[in-house]
Amino acid sequence: MSNADRKQFYTDFLNSVQGTIVKPPALVDVDSPKRFADLIPTIETLVANVRFLSEENSQLKDVMNHLLFENSKLKSDLDALDQYSRRENVCFTNIKVNEANPCTDQIAKLCQELEVDVSTSDLVAAHPLPSARP
Repeated sequence: MSNADRKQFYTDFLNSVQGTIVKPPALVDVDSPKRFADLIPTIETLVANVRFLSEENSQLKDVMNHLLFENSKLKSDLDALDQYSRRENVCFTNIKVNEANPCTDQIAKLCQELEVDVSTSDLVAAHPLPSARP
């Protein structure tokens, strides 16, 4: 679901629930001599509101659970992409680069000195990184 579709879904959902709660009549004064039969419409209105709010709460929980799941999946996907991009990267420091000694040759020579089986054909790319110092 694209961001635009997701935004439209939530906007439609919020618009569909606005204004659907029925305002109950004013509460009855305890001292008034109203009979129970006179309170039935108020009670029915309150029951309808509780049912509506319960349904709305359930729908909002579903939306929240969906968003939590989607957020978790996006975090996992982002981590996987980060790991994939770093999978073959190795940084060496303090290696002097010049035109007589290309980076690939220096890295291959260093690996041989460390008794690591790496040749220049194993290296995809080797290049100096910009210095952190100005």
